Amino acid sequence: MMMSSLRKNTAVILWVLVFAFIGTIIFSWGMGGFTGPMKPGVVGKIDGEDITRDQYEQQVQDRFAMERQRYPDGEIPQTRAEQLRQEAWDALINERLLQRAEQKAGITISDAEVAMTVRHSPPPQIMNNPNLQDSTGAFDWALYQSVISDPSNIDFVLNLESVTRVQMIRQKMMGRLGAVIHVSEEDLKREYVRANQTAVASYIVVDNRHTDVDSSVVTEDELRQAYRDRMDEFKVNGAILSQYVLIKKEPTREDTVAAMRLAENLKHRCEEGESFADLAAAYSDDGSAENGGDLGWFGRDRMVEAFEKAAFKAEVGEIVGPIPTQFGFHIIKKMDERETENGPEVLASHILINIQLSPQSEEENRNRAMSFHDEAEESGFEAAAELYNMDIDTMEIQNNGIIPGLGRNMSATNYMFERPIGDITPTYEFRSSWVVLRTIEERPDSVTSFEEVKNRLLPDLLKPYQYELGRVEMERLHSRLLELDGTLETLAEAEGIQVRDTRRPFKANEFISTVGRDHIFAYVAFNLEVGQISEPFKGEKGYYMIRLDSLSTPPMDEFDANRDALYSEIAQKIQQDLFTQWIDIERETLDVKDYRYLYFSSY
Repeated sequence: MMMSSLRKNTAVILWVLVFAFIGTIIFSWGMGGFTGPMKPGVVGKIDGEDITRDQYEQQVQDRFAMERQRYPDGEIPQTRAEQLRQEAWDALINERLLQRAEQKAGITISDAEVAMTVRHSPPPQIMNNPNLQDSTGAFDWALYQSVISDPSNIDFVLNLESVTRVQMIRQKMMGRLGAVIHVSEEDLKREYVRANQTAVASYIVVDNRHTDVDSSVVTEDELRQAYRDRMDEFKVNGAILSQYVLIKKEPTREDTVAAMRLAENLKHRCEEGESFADLAAAYSDDGSAENGGDLGWFGRDRMVEAFEKAAFKAEVGEIVGPIPTQFGFHIIKKMDERETENGPEVLASHILINIQLSPQSEEENRNRAMSFHDEAEESGFEAAAELYNMDIDTMEIQNNGIIPGLGRNMSATNYMFERPIGDITPTYEFRSSWVVLRTIEERPDSVTSFEEVKNRLLPDLLKPYQYELGRVEMERLHSRLLELDGTLETLAEAEGIQVRDTRRPFKANEFISTVGRDHIFAYVAFNLEVGQISEPFKGEKGYYMIRLDSLSTPPMDEFDANRDALYSEIAQKIQQDLFTQWIDIERETLDVKDYRYLYFSSY
């Protein structure tokens, strides 16, 4: 029984291992295939090495299998599904990086080492899997050995060995990094205090946002020089001009009739004596269902016209409807009416039946979209649009994964930018529509003109002048403070300004309430004595003068008790930061070709 369960969950077990590893180093889906000039079945290349569709799909499906356990209905949200697909792609790239590093760094991992590790030191993700534990929750070594020795599990073992090899490479690289990392006792104490110390401060500020500077101080030549210096910021990536046809996911006439008939049936049931409130709770498609359809009292101009007219016209106790509005069909029960100083009011309940897209209608829409695509490929875009009585519109699309007005789809934009002008795209599905596009023009990269951006440049060029005015004003206030020989509050009263405070304790690397993220503010605060007022200093938003009101320093006996754990945490963080930097640098040197847009309608 246990063996059977294990075999059924092999993919899930392997996924746990792969995903956990990759995580530390850093379906209307398929379109069927491709028979163009690229090698069939290849979804990408990394330094000339093929990534096959099977490799990629296995990575994706293993992730999906585990992710579905987080969702009771098994449906993974679209945004998370896209993340999983990208993680699968990144995992394949990172795996190639580590394999290349094995050669470049002279790291050798023999087959015997891999086999020994798989047999005698399976990763925690394997040992913690319930399918490989006995009735006491302990890892069942005998069962595990029988599984990896069973010829029918050869694919699982090969995959496990492949992942284990990559993991061992990473461990050896991390070990080399660890050999050159030294964390002193002072470093540990400093990090412990920095991470746990909290402060509260009061301050006055000359805020740049409230410092008026005559814009004429910035000359036209300065603006143009700033434009030249920052030209890269104003580059506009090339775009594709495309024709497109939308097949909207709209309810059909049959869906409207079905909703109306349901509303009529519910009205009849109410008239026959069934509880209006119970039927509203069971059937109404809006928030009032929780209250049995009760809408409370309302007067004129509070509801849509058709609803309001029917409610005010009905007799008290009468049930009317179905009343069609843009929201669907309403059955209304008028409970009472009254006169108020603002005019007549009605107390009513309703049952709202939305007009919803049925599965059959959704399938019809999908088939219409697919049929249009096939006809466009066969007869041409315009001829297909005429045949199917569809409107052709145009849009400009940039290579950023966004289809304007519809949403994100990297596959669609990649397809249009990689394929020749005139190509008709596959049919892509979005939340509200299906769309088929045809590229008609390529627009090259450009640079936004000086006239268009000069107003964006001006605030940045004014900032030094604002800071200078702030510095002069804060130094004046500081001198005034010394004259008064008082507090920030005394200064504020004398100058008619405001003393602010951070409201709650903050740590050195945290967002500071009322201030924001300002590392200089935090640095100054943590280097004051309690009660001490700082010299004027330049912060993120202007010039400040602050007083440290309280300082909470963590007890050092806790440091002594947790020293080893803290050392390990800091060393691992440094290792991980170095390793991540290495991954980022090395990925820049990879020649990665992504052909997924030829095979998949979304990723």
